[in-house]
Amino acid sequence: MATKCVEKSRGATTSSSSSFPSLVSCEWLDRKLSESSNNIVIVDATWDLPNSPFCGKSDPKSRFEAGPRIPSALYVDIDAIGDTAFTTIPVAHNLPKDASFLKDLGISKESQVIVYDQHGMFSAPRFWFTLKAFGHSSAAVLNGGLPMWIRGGYDTDVSAYEAHDKMPEDAAATKSVEYAKKPSMQWSVEEVKRNIETREYSFVDMRPAGRFGGTVAEPRKGVRSGHVPGSLNIPFTALLRDDMLTMKSTAELQRVFEDAGVDINDRVAFSCGSGLTACIGALALDCAGAASVASVYDGSWTEWGSLDDTPIEVGKSKTPEEGPA
Repeated sequence: MATKCVEKSRGATTSSSSSFPSLVSCEWLDRKLSESSNNIVIVDATWDLPNSPFCGKSDPKSRFEAGPRIPSALYVDIDAIGDTAFTTIPVAHNLPKDASFLKDLGISKESQVIVYDQHGMFSAPRFWFTLKAFGHSSAAVLNGGLPMWIRGGYDTDVSAYEAHDKMPEDAAATKSVEYAKKPSMQWSVEEVKRNIETREYSFVDMRPAGRFGGTVAEPRKGVRSGHVPGSLNIPFTALLRDDMLTMKSTAELQRVFEDAGVDINDRVAFSCGSGLTACIGALALDCAGAASVASVYDGSWTEWGSLDDTPIEVGKSKTPEEGPA
């Protein structure tokens, strides 16, 4: 089956799709940037998870502005653009309500958007999924993000950050109005309840196995432990290589999904703690050769575990090897 990934980190290239790739290497991006004519827009979509390895000493935007950053990159705050009203309780990085965020970033239909984060492979897939949900086909995640870019010796910018000029107001309005959110890609709590009955989608939870099974307490106060009945568990770390920076190969991803009981040719929806690492699952499924981008339950366990009328199961499901925490 065709894959939409470009994989360079082990010296091999796998690209059998004519569409824009969903995952690109640092070498690929550096080569594209050297071309005299390109429509590349680079976006830093770093989000920090407090009290975790995915957290810096200062806020992500301050670190972006101080550098190092990839030259010409812009920064997007995925919490600031999210529509918290979509869920029954506020969840910060829900999908935006409309496409105005594209205009604010100067992204048009012609833009080839490359998303990275400062952790490697953590929050960038969330903004990639956001672009896909609004119909922007030319969007990819930088495999390994800023750490791999620096490790590879590519140019970085450490000068005082100056905001780039956006596209002209009239052009931006014309371009962004073409976009419309695909409702099927953004699940609400009602879609999850319906799927418990119909089992129309494979529902995959990306949280660690202990939280999924209910043996480890949830980090958010007032949130119950366990998982949505009938869901499968693939901890997001199972999709990453040992460096925890880069995505596994296409064949490895296919094996992870198969071992977890997920048919990549079937319809799949992802969940996690707050809708962030669920998008790593969506990206991995795309790289594994799925025909379309999966759906994501935006409220995820933050919402489901906080409600009184949502059913919960505890105990293990069939899971792949979890890998490092």
